[in-house]
Amino acid sequence: MSILTTFEILELYKKTILNFLDDLIQILPEEADLIMLRILFENQIPVDESMKKFSKRLFTKIKVKEISSKRLFGKTKTENEMEISPADMIREKNDKFFLENSDIIFGEEKNDDKDKETRRKEKITRWKNIWESKSLGNDNKESIWKWTSVLLKLAEMYVKNEAYQLQFI
Repeated sequence: MSILTTFEILELYKKTILNFLDDLIQILPEEADLIMLRILFENQIPVDESMKKFSKRLFTKIKVKEISSKRLFGKTKTENEMEISPADMIREKNDKFFLENSDIIFGEEKNDDKDKETRRKEKITRWKNIWESKSLGNDNKESIWKWTSVLLKLAEMYVKNEAYQLQFI
């Protein structure tokens, strides 16, 4: 069990998200959505619900395509599907976390409403373009990895605390 209470973990989670968003806003000042997200997270999004969703998505294994570029009999590319948790992707600093995990990054799942789904896909494409662009730079990417590692640690502490508390119910 963690030394921190669930309340303290949630408080740290909120502060960390807000500080992370502040960093992203400095790195990507042209991304107005980050400012809106920060305002929403600070004032309207219940931190406990956010942590529950975030933790569930982090520790649920997902299928991702693994591409190997071994050259064999004229073939240069092979695709395989593998299962991995987004938490493991963070630990490994696997770029696919940012390129294929829109649910976690944007907190949104596929939507039946065509307008909302179109906006969701535009956000995903924009983030992929940002992550893959040279303008982001390795130092900024490393900073983002550090922030996501801290958020992962807080999610792990939260899940352990919740499991520990369930023992007494």
